[in-house]
Amino acid sequence: MQDLNRTNSRMAWLGFLSLAICLSVAGLQLWHVKNFFERKKLL
Repeated sequence: MQDLNRTNSRMAWLGFLSLAICLSVAGLQLWHVKNFFERKKLL
């Protein structure tokens, strides 16, 4: 039972880490696209 709890805990942390990475990449992409359009003077 202890192994099961440890595995669940690891999976929860992995899920949070994955979510944080996805949000970081999305933010970086938005920043990059915004800068691209500002340089092209379209925004």
